[in-house]
Amino acid sequence: MTDKTDLAVLCQLAGLTAEKSAARLARIQSLIDTLEGKATDLRRAAPATPVSITEAVMRDRWHRWRTQQITLLNMQVARLQAVAQPQREVHARNTARNAVLEKLSKKR
Repeated sequence: MTDKTDLAVLCQLAGLTAEKSAARLARIQSLIDTLEGKATDLRRAAPATPVSITEAVMRDRWHRWRTQQITLLNMQVARLQAVAQPQREVHARNTARNAVLEKLSKKR
Protein backbone atom coordinates (compact mmCIF):
# COMPACT_ATOMS: atom_id res chain seq x y z
CA MET A 1 0.00 0.00 0.00
CA THR A 2 1.15 3.49 -0.71
CA ASP A 3 1.01 6.46 1.58
CA LYS A 4 -1.95 7.82 -0.35
CA THR A 5 -4.03 4.65 0.07
CA ASP A 6 -3.01 4.39 3.73
CA LEU A 7 -4.20 7.93 4.24
CA ALA A 8 -7.47 7.20 2.44
CA VAL A 9 -8.07 4.15 4.64
CA LEU A 10 -7.30 6.21 7.74
CA CYS A 11 -9.75 8.88 6.55
CA GLN A 12 -12.49 6.29 6.12
CA LEU A 13 -11.77 4.77 9.51
CA ALA A 14 -11.79 8.18 11.20
CA GLY A 15 -15.06 9.03 9.47
CA LEU A 16 -16.69 5.80 10.62
CA THR A 17 -15.41 6.30 14.17
CA ALA A 18 -16.77 9.87 14.22
CA GLU A 19 -20.16 8.65 12.95
CA LYS A 20 -20.28 5.94 15.61
CA SER A 21 -19.48 8.36 18.42
CA ALA A 22 -22.04 10.83 17.05
CA ALA A 23 -24.74 8.13 17.04
CA ARG A 24 -23.87 7.10 20.62
CA LEU A 25 -23.98 10.72 21.75
CA ALA A 26 -27.29 11.30 19.95
CA ARG A 27 -28.88 8.35 21.78
CA ILE A 28 -27.76 9.69 25.14
CA GLN A 29 -28.91 13.22 24.30
CA SER A 30 -32.28 11.87 23.19
CA LEU A 31 -32.74 10.21 26.58
CA ILE A 32 -31.72 13.41 28.35
CA ASP A 33 -34.18 15.47 26.30
CA THR A 34 -37.00 13.01 27.01
CA LEU A 35 -36.37 13.05 30.76
CA GLU A 36 -36.05 16.83 30.86
CA GLY A 37 -39.35 17.12 28.98
CA LYS A 38 -41.07 14.90 31.53
CA ALA A 39 -39.64 16.96 34.40
CA THR A 40 -40.77 20.20 32.74
CA ASP A 41 -44.28 18.82 32.28
CA LEU A 42 -44.43 17.88 35.95
CA ARG A 43 -43.21 21.32 36.99
CA ARG A 44 -45.87 23.03 34.90
CA ALA A 45 -48.71 20.82 36.10
CA ALA A 46 -50.80 22.38 38.83
CA PRO A 47 -54.15 21.06 39.99
CA ALA A 48 -57.09 23.34 40.61
CA THR A 49 -57.61 25.05 43.96
CA PRO A 50 -59.08 22.56 46.41
CA VAL A 51 -62.69 23.08 47.45
CA SER A 52 -62.88 20.51 50.21
CA ILE A 53 -60.55 18.97 52.75
CA THR A 54 -60.51 15.75 50.78
CA GLU A 55 -59.33 17.58 47.68
CA ALA A 56 -56.72 19.42 49.74
CA VAL A 57 -55.37 16.11 51.07
CA MET A 58 -55.25 14.65 47.56
CA ARG A 59 -53.51 17.76 46.29
CA ASP A 60 -50.93 17.51 49.07
CA ARG A 61 -50.27 13.86 48.22
CA TRP A 62 -50.03 14.72 44.55
CA HIS A 63 -47.50 17.48 45.29
CA ARG A 64 -45.39 15.05 47.30
CA TRP A 65 -45.52 12.49 44.49
CA ARG A 66 -44.70 15.17 41.93
CA THR A 67 -41.72 16.37 43.98
CA GLN A 68 -40.41 12.81 44.27
CA GLN A 69 -40.79 12.27 40.53
CA ILE A 70 -39.04 15.53 39.67
CA THR A 71 -36.19 14.64 42.02
CA LEU A 72 -35.87 11.19 40.44
CA LEU A 73 -35.90 12.63 36.91
CA ASN A 74 -33.27 15.22 37.85
CA MET A 75 -31.02 12.48 39.26
CA GLN A 76 -31.41 10.44 36.09
CA VAL A 77 -30.58 13.46 33.93
CA ALA A 78 -27.50 14.19 36.05
CA ARG A 79 -26.31 10.59 35.64
CA LEU A 80 -26.83 10.72 31.90
CA GLN A 81 -24.98 14.04 31.70
CA ALA A 82 -22.08 12.42 33.57
CA VAL A 83 -22.09 9.54 31.09
CA ALA A 84 -22.42 11.89 28.11
CA GLN A 85 -19.44 14.10 28.97
CA PRO A 86 -16.74 11.54 28.09
CA GLN A 87 -18.72 10.69 24.96
CA ARG A 88 -18.72 14.37 23.98
CA GLU A 89 -14.95 14.49 24.41
CA VAL A 90 -14.49 11.31 22.36
CA HIS A 91 -16.72 12.71 19.63
CA ALA A 92 -14.76 15.99 19.57
CA ARG A 93 -11.47 14.09 19.26
CA ASN A 94 -12.84 11.87 16.49
CA THR A 95 -14.21 14.83 14.58
CA ALA A 96 -10.91 16.70 14.89
CA ARG A 97 -8.96 13.62 13.79
CA ASN A 98 -11.26 13.24 10.78
CA ALA A 99 -10.80 16.90 9.83
CA VAL A 100 -7.00 16.64 10.06
CA LEU A 101 -6.91 13.49 7.96
CA GLU A 102 -9.17 15.04 5.32
CA LYS A 103 -6.95 18.09 5.19
CA LEU A 104 -3.87 15.91 4.78
CA SER A 105 -5.51 13.87 2.03
CA LYS A 106 -6.42 17.05 0.12
CA LYS A 107 -2.82 18.30 0.30
CA ARG A 108 -1.45 15.12 -1.28
